[in-house]
Amino acid sequence: FRLELLASSREPGDAPEPVRRWAEQSGLVVATNAGMYHPDFRRHVGFMVDDAHVNNPIPVKSYKSALAFNPRSGGVPPFVLADLDETDLGALTRDYRTVIQNLRMIASDGRNVWAPGETRTSVAALGVDRAGRLLFIHSRMVASVHALVACLLRLPLDIDRAQYLEGGSEAVLVVSAGGTTLELAGSVAAEGTDADPYLAWPIPNVLGVARRSGG
Repeated sequence: FRLELLASSREPGDAPEPVRRWAEQSGLVVATNAGMYHPDFRRHVGFMVDDAHVNNPIPVKSYKSALAFNPRSGGVPPFVLADLDETDLGALTRDYRTVIQNLRMIASDGRNVWAPGETRTSVAALGVDRAGRLLFIHSRMVASVHALVACLLRLPLDIDRAQYLEGGSEAVLVVSAGGTTLELAGSVAAEGTDADPYLAWPIPNVLGVARRSGG
């Protein structure tokens, strides 16, 4: 498998699509939000580059997590989920063609770094365990993010670190395997009502997993 970043900003005429449509058009077996975006429905809020394509060249100081993949050489792991108070963003861009900066949920020392608060939401997130496996996380439960992180740390996931991708009804995870496609959408109301699949939000930037040729 390989990681892919799909962005509607790549071509002038491209428009945001629901996550499921992105997955179907690009043959992704897993697809989720690449992160929060600006009101222009194109630019990622944090730093985002994909080889020659620059979606947003401006880092956000409060965003302390970055996913990097597509190595420039064979001397580095295929991907890293890095804490930006330990790893320099510039070093990541020198080693990897694709870098996506997002809000941090779990630091490398296993700390819950999301402050407690009253806001409750569904969440799409990304994590990595101590065996180096990437975790695509979706919680439809409407809860505080701090409480969700505490829950993730108690589960037998051996989770090492994690970053926040999106919340609310825009938090989506699509998985296609064994002839079945599963689409998980965030809740649209505090009481946890189901999102209408025909009203799926268009998403400008999607992180996905694709099978390698011959896979």
